[in-house]
Amino acid sequence: MVAGNQSSPAAPGVFFSGYWSGVCGPMRRMRLEAKRIARAVKRSRRDGPQGAVVRRLSVEAEWPHRQSRLRRSDRQCDMTDRRGRTVPDATDDVDLPVPDDDGAADHLPGRAIPPIELPASDGSRIRLHELSVRSAVFVYPSIGGPGTEDLLAEWTAIPGARGCTPEACSFRDTMAGFRAAGVEVFGLSSQSAARQRDHVDELQLPFRLLSDEKLQLADGLRLPTFSFHGVRYFRRLTLIIGSGVVEASLYPVFPPDQGAWQALRWIEQTHVLPRPKA
Repeated sequence: MVAGNQSSPAAPGVFFSGYWSGVCGPMRRMRLEAKRIARAVKRSRRDGPQGAVVRRLSVEAEWPHRQSRLRRSDRQCDMTDRRGRTVPDATDDVDLPVPDDDGAADHLPGRAIPPIELPASDGSRIRLHELSVRSAVFVYPSIGGPGTEDLLAEWTAIPGARGCTPEACSFRDTMAGFRAAGVEVFGLSSQSAARQRDHVDELQLPFRLLSDEKLQLADGLRLPTFSFHGVRYFRRLTLIIGSGVVEASLYPVFPPDQGAWQALRWIEQTHVLPRPKA
């Protein structure tokens, strides 16, 4: 459900009896959705809609089923660990437990972004509180999972832990919609900038990944986290940021390969551009 006076419409063409139905893969569906949203944004430029609403979007009502199945992406999204062994993430069908909306992100809308500078995968340093354009920051635990195949089953059993690679691919494959809306995309995790550079190259990501190894943003904003074998990770959520303030917190993000669609949906519903002067 959507906090506030509006409710989120059901996603057209989405069927969850454990997986997508039909002959089209999920990434193709999201690219079509991105094109549809791009057309809607162009109409908003022409018509000048009013009344953007700052709110938190929960997908609990939209995705009520207790499990989802990740499907093979149109483009390869598997990763390898440091020993060169493949750690599958989006290459096989995987049943995932659904994360509960525990209210851990309820306090975020309206919060100012703390003055933190983070290294980006392209070598630059980003200050989210100083960004001049609206930005979508998808926060995720770890691309490639725990890094070793012997821990993958345990990692998968944690609601919201697995699925970072298909989530990143979903933003990659729907960039047309974000660009049409004038929204910049970032990914953010506690992984090192060096590892994130590898992820950008391997997955052909057209956006920067931000490294927050000390989880400064988690501490500054009280973002939800979890621990796995003594290591602290971000929980998966998407922040919509404008003028240094959190406009929306999309949490929980589920299924992870629909994270980009969820963000585009929110942007489409709240996108406001000034009317052209007469």
